Amino acid sequence: MKGRILARGQPASHAKVFLVPLGVDDVDTLRPRGTTAQDGTFTLSTYEPGDGAPAGEYAVGIAWRGPQKSGAAEEPPPPEKDYGKEEGRIDFFKGRYKDPRKPGLQVNVKAEPTTLDEIDLK
Repeated sequence: MKGRILARGQPASHAKVFLVPLGVDDVDTLRPRGTTAQDGTFTLSTYEPGDGAPAGEYAVGIAWRGPQKSGAAEEPPPPEKDYGKEEGRIDFFKGRYKDPRKPGLQVNVKAEPTTLDEIDLK
């Protein structure tokens, strides 16, 4: 599965994208995941790099983090690189798309290769 994530019309580079099967409570269930490129595009992996996601209904989770919090009142511009660990870092989406138990986004992955419509988050 492939797609593109934008934030207010601009590419959300280095955002973490993951899928959680709907209706499955098993914490050990595979979760297809990927990281957006500089242009906001991503390809998900489940078992091997770039193999996509098994067919099914999923909640979409997205985490887009920036540099360490500095106490500044305004958010910095989108990051140019992945900043690693999440502790103490700005969440550009303020957690709105991170919790799959409260999905703001859902997708239906088909058995054939799936490309999502562009997702523009606010």
